[in-house]
Amino acid sequence: GYHGFAHANDTTYLLLEMCFGNLQSCMRKGEVSFSMLQALRILRHVIQGLQHLNEARISHRDVKSSNVLLTRDDKDQIVGKLGDLGVSKTYNTVQQSQLETFCGTPRWMAPEKLCLMGSSNTDLAIGLGSTSPAKADVYSFGIVAWEVIFYCVNGYYLLPFDEYQNKSNSFLSGSGIYDSLTCSTVFNDASNEDPTILDQSNSTLESSNSLARSAVWDRCFEASLYSQIISGARPSLPQDCSSSLADLIKECWSGDPNARPTFSAISKRLEVLIETTI
Repeated sequence: GYHGFAHANDTTYLLLEMCFGNLQSCMRKGEVSFSMLQALRILRHVIQGLQHLNEARISHRDVKSSNVLLTRDDKDQIVGKLGDLGVSKTYNTVQQSQLETFCGTPRWMAPEKLCLMGSSNTDLAIGLGSTSPAKADVYSFGIVAWEVIFYCVNGYYLLPFDEYQNKSNSFLSGSGIYDSLTCSTVFNDASNEDPTILDQSNSTLESSNSLARSAVWDRCFEASLYSQIISGARPSLPQDCSSSLADLIKECWSGDPNARPTFSAISKRLEVLIETTI
């Protein structure tokens, strides 16, 4: 927790505990393992942090697994702590337009925020002017919950939405999640930088050894993915995920901000899940 502070040169420094890592990094490297009970407790820690911010009318705006720091309590149990408030905003001290500006990390961003990236599907930017900024944080929490539960059930980490990435898709077919028009735009833009990229445009990526072309395919995937998220694409929940937990996660990442539960409601439902898991 908090250990003290110092003030020097008009700057205030807080002395905090040293956490042993962030949630995403530890899962990627397999440095932590936890039961379903421990996973639920970590998620409750995160939602408690978000609830505390919300009570102070603060929107985090960049909720993701790499911004959840991990430490251990006096019983050697893993504790999750929400960090990195660098882009957070107080509801009542900024204009609504500032709260709606593009920020965050796209794979964890709510669809109504992704619309701000220039999507033509602006009809899906539901209630930007009237919905509480906290609802976007709830969506991001749902993605974090999926990460934790997927890791807990399967024993390995998967980046959200990576299940959709199939690099054998043909550029021209636009099969899978790839959008032909989006990919065409990305490839044409990239070819202005490197004319050789389009040399094999009719073949699959697997037959191409071009690192540059591979990087462009990654850009195609990301660009196409955002449009798919806005249209309703979500990560697949593990089969071993209980129906009550699955329902909670699905509600959190609902495409309609107003259909997402409050932090208080999420906390209470997690508490019930924890009690029934013990």
